[in-house]
Amino acid sequence: MCFTTGWKYFTALDNWLSWTTIIATIVFLLPFNNLPCLNNWRAGWIAAALGWLMLMNILRGFSSIGIYFIMFSEVIITLLKVVLILCIFLMAFSSAFNITLANTPGFKDRDVYPLTSLSMMLGEFNYIDTFTTGANDPFAIDGYCIMFLFFLVMPLALMNFLTGIAVGDIETVRAGAYISKISIFIDKSYLMEIRFPRSVQRKWQKLKHTVYPNKPEGTVWKKVKKVLVGSEEELIKRYLDTGKADHVDETDELKSLIKKQSSQITKLHDLQKQQQDLIKQMADHLHMDYRLDSFSVAESEITTRAGH
Repeated sequence: MCFTTGWKYFTALDNWLSWTTIIATIVFLLPFNNLPCLNNWRAGWIAAALGWLMLMNILRGFSSIGIYFIMFSEVIITLLKVVLILCIFLMAFSSAFNITLANTPGFKDRDVYPLTSLSMMLGEFNYIDTFTTGANDPFAIDGYCIMFLFFLVMPLALMNFLTGIAVGDIETVRAGAYISKISIFIDKSYLMEIRFPRSVQRKWQKLKHTVYPNKPEGTVWKKVKKVLVGSEEELIKRYLDTGKADHVDETDELKSLIKKQSSQITKLHDLQKQQQDLIKQMADHLHMDYRLDSFSVAESEITTRAGH
């Protein structure tokens, strides 16, 4: 595959995951006939985790459940974009808790107190053991103030903010679900195709495919798939959304409006020309000097022709 795709092979994240999984698996298995040591076990959990991620990447190409993996990927990408905001608030409250709750386990100098604050943000907040033991009485009022601000900012504001962003991304992906599914299916099909030599592709090439639209779906799997996922026609209809206005119809309507306005502008220019001729005749009859504006009749005719 590296020879067929060229340098693009090294820009794909899937290939890096595959090679990392292979190398980690080899490190876990070597040396043979010996019990794994500490580094072998580290390579083992890396290989196991990446193996499941690769399975998720493969399932993205399936029409039935692939869209849900796409939604999950969009949520992860959004979380990575706003992780800086999360880290800033997390370090701010962690530093404050480290000073005001210095005698509480989890917030001592040797403890990783940002992780304690993160667990509190996720709901693991032990109020009795943290604030009612009396170990931090000199900073009791300060601790309560920081705790109140922590409740407002981290679990309520920030978590709702992340949830809202995730819901927005999911709705965006759901709106273009059919196009996303087709795009991923094409990419997967292309990658599978270029892995085989041309001779093998010609041997298994299917020259024609016959579709019988009136033939009922007899297999049980097709019936179950239609109930759970829906047919291709329903997906296409959902994507096109016939309740909305068609873009082609909107374009035709705009063209007709432009033609009407162009004809009205032409009539206005003709009327302007007639008025100028009438004023000229009146001025000649009264023996008066006249001077037209900078926008003359000739310019009016040129503009009218350009509008057509």
